[in-house]
Amino acid sequence: KKNYLIKELFLWKSSHIHKGLNYLSLQYNDNYNLHKIAIRLLNRASKKSIIFYLPQLLQSLRTKTNHEIEKFLLEKCNESTMIAHQLIWLLQVEQKSKLF
Repeated sequence: KKNYLIKELFLWKSSHIHKGLNYLSLQYNDNYNLHKIAIRLLNRASKKSIIFYLPQLLQSLRTKTNHEIEKFLLEKCNESTMIAHQLIWLLQVEQKSKLF
């Protein structure tokens, strides 16, 4: 039953980035297929949406499939300097917050 749900999700045509972000949470840490679906949904998102959700994407790097998220972020940074600058800023904020 669970595998059937995953197969159906691959065919799902939702454009809601927040649904994809749910699949990148630690709750689904062991489910690589849901992470692939999430990345597919994120690839359909606009640059503005990606910038808005960058803090959540940054936090999702804690999951086991963080290499997929890292690859996605690097691709988007190559496509958009605005995304790259926002990500750099967030990384600097994260680094400073760990000092306190």
